[in-house]
Amino acid sequence: MSMRSYRVLALDGGGIRGLIPARVLEDLETRTGKRIAEMFDLIAGTSTGGILALGLSKPDDAKHPQFTAADMCNMYLHEGAKIFPHSLFQDVKTLHGLAVRDTRRRRSKRSWASGSGRRCSPRR
Repeated sequence: MSMRSYRVLALDGGGIRGLIPARVLEDLETRTGKRIAEMFDLIAGTSTGGILALGLSKPDDAKHPQFTAADMCNMYLHEGAKIFPHSLFQDVKTLHGLAVRDTRRRRSKRSWASGSGRRCSPRR
């Protein structure tokens, strides 16, 4: 009697640090040419890991994974400050407040790091 094996991906929580597993999973998708949902039987996560798990396994209308790991990485880069306000993301982005422009002469508050428009990698 043979036992069936299951491939399980468990993703940990950690707020904006979810960008780290998103980058690792992006690299895995790039190397294999497959979507994460195609490589695992079960994808689960806690907190930000749950956000990744849902994003990577949500089907589109054709029942294929709607989002790539690169899409999830970009979600963290572009929406991270809204999802995780006053988090490690803000500290890293502004070098713990050291890279914030002097706003006394200008009305807008901008950090040196804002608006970079960087992406993890092009969407396939």
